[in-house]
Amino acid sequence: MKKLLFLFLSFLVVTLVTVSCSKDRADYRPRTVQAGAQSASTYDYVGVQHNQGLDYYLQQADFKDARRQVEPVTIKFGESLGYARTDIEATLHDPKVAGIVNSAAPIDALRAYFKASGLTQEARYFDQMQAALYQSSTATDAVARLNVIEQAVAADRSISTTSQTSLLQGLAVGKHSAEYWYDQSQQGKNSPWIGKTTVANGSAPAGKIRWWIVALHDLVGGIIGGVWGGVVASINNIISQLE
Repeated sequence: MKKLLFLFLSFLVVTLVTVSCSKDRADYRPRTVQAGAQSASTYDYVGVQHNQGLDYYLQQADFKDARRQVEPVTIKFGESLGYARTDIEATLHDPKVAGIVNSAAPIDALRAYFKASGLTQEARYFDQMQAALYQSSTATDAVARLNVIEQAVAADRSISTTSQTSLLQGLAVGKHSAEYWYDQSQQGKNSPWIGKTTVANGSAPAGKIRWWIVALHDLVGGIIGGVWGGVVASINNIISQLE
């Protein structure tokens, strides 16, 4: 009888710990993940983790010191998913990645990189991605347009495997980002990003969330730096929009 009681109590403790951990992780689980439904890309998880990183920053960062919090909180988020700090730092500190995602104009910086590297087809795809986001009135429209480009990239044998992977990762980030920031834009002043910025600055930001612009910056970061590049580019741009 005592043995059965001990086994029951042990099971109860393990269950409670598991539920507790699940709740902790659910705190920064992305609320919009429809982008993956129509995606055939094996890199869709990059977009999912990107959105998780945004919610993690939203909960963990001190918005009074928002810019200086971007990299350390991103690294902390990556570690929470089991990635090695050294690997995340290696990506974020890579001169090519840092030079683009931390640029005053990441979109132009990526185009300059493509031109300098002779990546003509990659640059054409990026132009299509920008048009897809800028010509869309909703996230659903944007995701549908980006899915078409994703299929073309996945089938293109004229570009290198490295370029193909980078573009597909960027597309995954761009699609999930479009959903995330469109949702935030629809919340208006009720968006927690605006709420925390208002509390930190003592006044409401003058600008609104332009979701298509944040999404394109995220896509740029995803192309050049995967999950970490996308998160950093995203937060840098939303801080600029809400300053």
